[in-house]
Amino acid sequence: MKECKFAAVVCLYENLILNMEGLGGLTKLMELQLHHNLIRKIENLSVLPNLAKLYLDHNLISRLEGLEGCPGLVELSLACQYLPSDVDFDFDPHSLAVIAVPFTR
Repeated sequence: MKECKFAAVVCLYENLILNMEGLGGLTKLMELQLHHNLIRKIENLSVLPNLAKLYLDHNLISRLEGLEGCPGLVELSLACQYLPSDVDFDFDPHSLAVIAVPFTR
């Protein structure tokens, strides 16, 4: 991702991605689209200081954690995950303007 260090939006959907890694250096990134992949865990987001929008729909996420390093996050989409109905947030969900978790498996 070194070639994309000035990118504001990165779309990596439908790529069979397993892990959220290799994001370091994307300090200008404001929107990350990782929907329709094979991601099981939200991680490594603290290296994205300007991240405001995160789309993780249609992955394999079963726990809502790893968002505490995203103080600027205002939009989060997690539709079609394996989240339990009584999911706990490990960050302040009130900081979000939009949160979409319309369907969990």
